[in-house]
Amino acid sequence: MVELRTASLGEGNATVCVERRPQGGGAIEGEWVETSALTQAALERWLDVRKYPVQRAPSTSRL
Repeated sequence: MVELRTASLGEGNATVCVERRPQGGGAIEGEWVETSALTQAALERWLDVRKYPVQRAPSTSRL
């Protein structure tokens, strides 16, 4: 989850793309997962707060 980027979020924060990296190597697979209403609300609040620290590193896309 710490690797998520803003591009990992779907429209309205209704989905998030989770990448699976097999331990033995192999292809990385991404899966879009629906988020709950509570998660969507939390993401909205976080993205609003996130604006301020990002001003110091504007090129970052990390959540």
